[in-house]
Amino acid sequence: MGQIWPVISANGGQVNPFSKDIPLMKEVINDLDIKVTIRHSDTVSVVIRCSCSPVVVDIAGVIRLSNSLAVIRERISRLVKEGLEIPHHLEWTVTMWHFGVDSSIEYKGEMFHASWEVAQNALIAVYSKQWRDRKYRIRKERQKYPTKTLAEALDEKLNLVGGANRAV
Repeated sequence: MGQIWPVISANGGQVNPFSKDIPLMKEVINDLDIKVTIRHSDTVSVVIRCSCSPVVVDIAGVIRLSNSLAVIRERISRLVKEGLEIPHHLEWTVTMWHFGVDSSIEYKGEMFHASWEVAQNALIAVYSKQWRDRKYRIRKERQKYPTKTLAEALDEKLNLVGGANRAV
């Protein structure tokens, strides 16, 4: 994007005195909790929390995610106004995502969390999670660090799961 930090800071963006980052927006779009931060390094960080409403890796899930990011792109574009071209959201780089599977039965033991580094760019975690219904379930999750465009990463994931319903 280049030069977005100076533009946002000059237009009244609230600069964090320690990190020098600018927290830009927090919103819920399509049941995805999205937080956007302009880093002092002049990159934009988009964090999507979807723990209680995961993105299923199928056509409907990809459309839901894509539509949400399109809204974020439009809102960032409006903030920077003219002069800076915000890349299409499918060109954004995915630096980390989590793929999880939840147990279907309630868990009543003590809270726990265990994780294992299984490869250079992967981590597996198993933990207990409280859901909106206040019940606990066990979640198995794999963190991956694709460092690819969203289009490439989604294409790879869709082809890998063969249309199976997996959550991001």
